[in-house]
Amino acid sequence: MKQFSLGFVIQSGIHRNQCHNNHEGLRMKFKLVLFTGVLFAWFFSASGQDRGKALTLNECIDIGLQNNLAMLRARYDVRSAQSSRLQAIGKFTPSVNLSGSYTRADADQVRFRADQIVISRNNFSYNASTSFTIFDGMANLATIDQSLYDLKGAEYSELQTRQDIIFKVAESYFNVLRNQQLLKVSEENLKRSREQLDKIKAMNEVGSVPLADVYNQQVQVGRDELALIQAKNNLENSRLDLVYYLGVDMRDVNIYDPSIPEDISVSDIRAFRAGLPSSEMLLEEAVTKRADVKNAEMAVRSAENGKTIAWSGYLPVVNFFAQYSWNNIVWQDFTLFDRAFYGLNISWSVFDRFQTQNQIEQADIRLRIAEDTYNETKRLVKVQLRKALNDLEVAEQNLDVTAKNLRASEEDVRLARERYALGSATILDQIVAEANFTGAQSDRVNAVYDYLIVKKKILYYLGTLEAIMNGDS
Repeated sequence: MKQFSLGFVIQSGIHRNQCHNNHEGLRMKFKLVLFTGVLFAWFFSASGQDRGKALTLNECIDIGLQNNLAMLRARYDVRSAQSSRLQAIGKFTPSVNLSGSYTRADADQVRFRADQIVISRNNFSYNASTSFTIFDGMANLATIDQSLYDLKGAEYSELQTRQDIIFKVAESYFNVLRNQQLLKVSEENLKRSREQLDKIKAMNEVGSVPLADVYNQQVQVGRDELALIQAKNNLENSRLDLVYYLGVDMRDVNIYDPSIPEDISVSDIRAFRAGLPSSEMLLEEAVTKRADVKNAEMAVRSAENGKTIAWSGYLPVVNFFAQYSWNNIVWQDFTLFDRAFYGLNISWSVFDRFQTQNQIEQADIRLRIAEDTYNETKRLVKVQLRKALNDLEVAEQNLDVTAKNLRASEEDVRLARERYALGSATILDQIVAEANFTGAQSDRVNAVYDYLIVKKKILYYLGTLEAIMNGDS
């Protein structure tokens, strides 16, 4: 934290014979005060710029969704699937080719054209052709359906990636807030330890407590200083984790969100519980809404069409084609030397050295893997949600226990200090009471942010986290 101090020592000696200069001295003082004010204004303005704007949770989420590499890759996958979808649709349209050529020989060419002898070194030609697949064993239709399912799967994957980033950013954000609160606890604890050390030193000087008490308290101050150093390191590391999920190159991040409570009341716990349906309904809702489940389902549908495409290798392919061309050694007689034709082309691979059989086998394996993945994803969703509900119950119990412990430890510290001042307790009794109080404060902070995180985790596993963050019902 920046510190700035500016001091002026103004000495003025006004001789009785120089009273006429008093007015000029006041003007100089006014200029000095004005200059000092300008310096302070500049300093605080620069300090504010160094700290930067405090980001709320939703602002951090927006930054993460814009810059996180996983989100960018998910968007690229959607674009790739859209391109494949367009390619699949294009197979139902005819292909059109245009070509033309001009060549010049090193000797004259002699040709008969309409009972005339034409001599030229040039040769001109142009050609236009088109073809259209009428039947390819239903592969085209299956490719259309497959591209649609692949596109939907990519979109669901993008949605799941959004959910992942929102939860990771929220979790990292809460951990930064957690470590900020724990840092305050460590700072306050160190301040109390140092104040207590000063009191014990004063008491030792008057002979009311032994020198050993001073040494014991000095050791405790040292431990509290180490705890403060660790708390600062934990805060910095949690900020780095947040910056990583934001996907930006920032040395530090300043956060503040007044909508996030620093403590949880019993009414808050009851309100959240009241908004949750029964466990079975939650499991059913999660399987229905989760984007990764839908993505796995789209993979099954895509694999089914892949098997149809593989089976099409056993069926004939029917193509329609048409062509128009012209060729002459001189640039004339276009209708005389042109030709056009059209027809059908039927091909049937009687034996392809088991390539189609291999494709069918591979497609069947991919289908079975996709079905197993789909079923496994549904089971995983249920396990994740059950664990989150268990964590919610534990978090609620921790809030209740830590609230009681905090009140009890606070009273214990007060009594330990009074007993020590009266000489009915040792310094170790007071140190233990102080340590228990600090531990109770830390436990309370952890319980609060564990509860906030598990609330977001439940919404994340339900597949509704993004809607909640956007304010949708």
